[in-house]
Amino acid sequence: MKRFISIVIVVVILLTLNIYSIGAEAISQKAGLKARSHMEFLAEEIGPRVAGTENEAKAGEYIISTFKTLGYDVQIQPLKYSVKRNGEAEVISSANIIAVKPGISKQEIIVGAHYDSVDAGKGADDNASGVG
Repeated sequence: MKRFISIVIVVVILLTLNIYSIGAEAISQKAGLKARSHMEFLAEEIGPRVAGTENEAKAGEYIISTFKTLGYDVQIQPLKYSVKRNGEAEVISSANIIAVKPGISKQEIIVGAHYDSVDAGKGADDNASGVG
């Protein structure tokens, strides 16, 4: 009888681990698909997001909205900087987007990425994959 109970316990443990493994894989797959959908939106729907352009602002609005939907506190840190183009100084306006979601630990995890891109291509791997 003891041997039977031991076998039953082992089977239950193995089934539980298997179910957990399948659940974790499904969650990981879902997260991967969601990240890809964000990257595709940034690259396909918005396209190149050169700093200071309307498309960069659209990407910023999308990111802010997504963070808020996920329950993050969002802060926008406006910034301006100058670049020289054709010998002329041009002032670029942009913003850092800071999202914070307090947890129970005193440790912090910081993830950073830029959401602007160069004008060549769609900006899919000019950090849209990092933002997604």
